[in-house]
Amino acid sequence: MSRRRLTALLAEAEELPPSQAQVTAFRKAVGHAAAAGMTDLLIDARLGLVDAMIAADARDVSEVNDALTAFAQTVALHVADPGAFDEDQQDRLWWQFGVLGLVMTGLPDYSPATVRRLLDDMERHCRPDRDDRYMICSLRVMLAEATGDTELGDRSLAELRHLQAPDYTCPACMHMMQVRYLERTGRDEEAIAAAEPLLAGLLPCLTDDQPHRTLALLTLPYLRTGRLEEARDAYRMAVRHKLPQADLARLLHFCVVTGNLEQALTLFKRNLEMLENAPLTEHDMDLAASAALMCRAMVEAGRGEEVLIWPANPELGETEDEEWTYRELLEEFRKDALEFAERLDRSTGSTLAGDRVRAVIAAGPSVAHLPLSPLAAHRPSVPPAGAQGRAAAPAGGSGPSAPDEQALRRAYEEAVAHARRGAALSEEGRFDAAIPEFIEAVARFTALGNRRLATYARVDLATAYLSAGRMLDAAEVAEEALPDVPEDRQREYTGLQCRWVLVRAYPALGQHEDALKMVAEMRRLQSEGAPEPVRLPRLDREEAQILSDLDRDEEASALLESAADGYAALGDVPAQLSCLRRAALTAVWSDRPERAADLIGRARAVAGGLPAGDPHAAEQRAFTDFDTARVLSAVGRLEEGLQSAERASAALRELGLPAMATRAATLTGELLGALGRLEEAAGVLRRALAEPAADEEHRNEQESAARLLAEVLRDLGRPEEAARVENAFAMSE
Repeated sequence: MSRRRLTALLAEAEELPPSQAQVTAFRKAVGHAAAAGMTDLLIDARLGLVDAMIAADARDVSEVNDALTAFAQTVALHVADPGAFDEDQQDRLWWQFGVLGLVMTGLPDYSPATVRRLLDDMERHCRPDRDDRYMICSLRVMLAEATGDTELGDRSLAELRHLQAPDYTCPACMHMMQVRYLERTGRDEEAIAAAEPLLAGLLPCLTDDQPHRTLALLTLPYLRTGRLEEARDAYRMAVRHKLPQADLARLLHFCVVTGNLEQALTLFKRNLEMLENAPLTEHDMDLAASAALMCRAMVEAGRGEEVLIWPANPELGETEDEEWTYRELLEEFRKDALEFAERLDRSTGSTLAGDRVRAVIAAGPSVAHLPLSPLAAHRPSVPPAGAQGRAAAPAGGSGPSAPDEQALRRAYEEAVAHARRGAALSEEGRFDAAIPEFIEAVARFTALGNRRLATYARVDLATAYLSAGRMLDAAEVAEEALPDVPEDRQREYTGLQCRWVLVRAYPALGQHEDALKMVAEMRRLQSEGAPEPVRLPRLDREEAQILSDLDRDEEASALLESAADGYAALGDVPAQLSCLRRAALTAVWSDRPERAADLIGRARAVAGGLPAGDPHAAEQRAFTDFDTARVLSAVGRLEEGLQSAERASAALRELGLPAMATRAATLTGELLGALGRLEEAAGVLRRALAEPAADEEHRNEQESAARLLAEVLRDLGRPEEAARVENAFAMSE
């Protein structure tokens, strides 16, 4: 087979989705490359084969053995000629080693001695000019966790703290392995401290699994160390994401031991497919143990005879439904978890797994009850739902007594009064003060059994949370309200506003795709009814922001154009101008310079028509000049961009916006430098730094200006002066 045909064959295999067909395609490519003696393509084919086996989710021991055999053959090529592997191929080899090592440590079919031999063998391939030891040490930490060898774990952990995560790994997820080891070895305080860089976003996550997986991991350490608010918030953030077995197990455990059995049951039912089969891995075992704990709690709550219908997987349509009581499921999950734990313990020669499973199943409450939201924590004192019908009948008649009717009427009046006070405070922009009023209204209407009014109050509460910047609370309350929105209100304020809250809140919680689905729902509802005219351009603008966050800038730019046209039709010139400016910038980011220049030209025309002497109009013109400079400089029109930047800087300073004025001055300095006018650039930047910092934002902008000035001075051959600028700025921090 020719090199050209073999290269095409490899490309075809790469394009296939993860499947057995892809594995077969790579096997074919391996055979042809070996027969042709093309070592470079044989390396690519063997690496592709292992990737395909891993992508097919190898969990059964026979599948893992196949992947290990294919990996060993790739390693043999590396032993024969290490120089034949380029850097990318080296990275792929080590990434595959890491994945397979992690899989092996969670299966009872591979003894610790077998895993150690693999680690020792791979250690011999570490190159001093690479960071391959990071993977070796990480896997030794995981092996130590599985075997209880804290000496090995602590030694490897100490070495890891001096190593950098390599580019072929996910730094955040690899660091989480260290947090998990500390938690598993009973060092909760150390685990919480080690997790700080993950929660602060200081370590990049390439898989979008962080920080929610770390938050799931920390729920129980937070609880055990008395950090109840942190435990509650970690749960609330983690549960919003699709989680693997180990994290789901922790959240189930957390719900049960904090007195939130209903939330545990909801979580359990939502993830039944994960529990269909007997455990294949250690993580499956942990999930079965937590499921057994939940079923035990159901039995102890007197609900052991409630029935659950299986199967959970809708694809198993031909399988007959089975009915299981929670009492029966308790025994099944207990048996599954303990049998797998026994296999693990036989492999490691310890009782670690069995002890852990038994401790989980027998876990008692950590607190009497930890409410998982501000609304759940509120319990008003009102007549219970149905009180009117259950009131004692007066002598000689039937029906409620007068005092009961009066109490019920007062309770409704008080609930309505709280809702009205919340609405009034929201109108005044006092959202933090409105929130407790709406909480009281929701709780009272709920206790009175009026779901319709409780739903309306929930939507108002969700809106207040959104306006106060409490995105998690806003999303939770809106999600609770949405299923109860009456059909006749779906296309009106209640239904659309409830969804609008979720459109705004979801991106802040990392749920961009969920936000896009909610946008699609709103558009469908609007197409079936009579939407508010302003809502359509607002929706376009919000969807554009979501798409921009997802780096889908071309789509975002088109939506911003549409929003600009919508606001123009409504006569809202500031909103039209804002959308045109953003559309131009997103056109730049999507590599469409001509479209960007056209859009910013339209924005300048709109800004030019704003009334003279109006401070708000002057601000709009200044921001337009600044964005014009950004766009024109990006498309190579430096002189025009410079003129716009200079105008923006002067106008923003005159308007009393020092941070933005300094940003515009920094852009002016960049453009002067790009045009070779270094002395002028230095002068502009010095003037920007001469002003006292007005606030933290202004200070941050001055820091950027100082860094640029130091670069300009070095380009001018004045390194001592550049160092003085840097030192002076550092001293003033």
